[in-house]
Amino acid sequence: MDGKVYAWNLADGKELWTYKVDSGFIASPAIRGDLLYIGDMDGKFYALDIKSGQPKWTVTAEAEIDNGANFWKDNVLFGSQDSKLYCLNAVSGKLVWKFAIQDQIRCMPTVVGDRSFVAGCDSTLHIVDLTEGKETASVPIEAPTGVTPAVLGDNVYFGTEGGTFFAVNWKEAK
Repeated sequence: MDGKVYAWNLADGKELWTYKVDSGFIASPAIRGDLLYIGDMDGKFYALDIKSGQPKWTVTAEAEIDNGANFWKDNVLFGSQDSKLYCLNAVSGKLVWKFAIQDQIRCMPTVVGDRSFVAGCDSTLHIVDLTEGKETASVPIEAPTGVTPAVLGDNVYFGTEGGTFFAVNWKEAK
């Protein structure tokens, strides 16, 4: 919440670098290759060099990012409270596609094969085709949720703010 990303040497605990922004971070960082990906409370999504902490690129969403990123092929995915799931090229930051729901996305997008699962504040589980950035199916879930769905086999598992725990067969969307 202090607006800083810190990197420490794991062997001795010495600080390697910090990167400071105007707002703060709620989201957990994700690392792939030599980049660290993280979104801030102002809606900025950063790709930072893990050796120096310097930004390689930044993309701005329309609202707070309070969930971690995930990866699919050469892309990085994140959701925003602007109700959009973003798919960016992980190296350049170029927008590949974005998919909108009816309310905030506070969960990290779960990825299985070429599908992503987003349980949103719009009381719906969205099953998104990652190749097209389009919804293949949706399932009403009775209440909002901000949790990241877990997947085992054909089932997606998550709870809602209404106190219901769901196991949804994602291949049948029920």
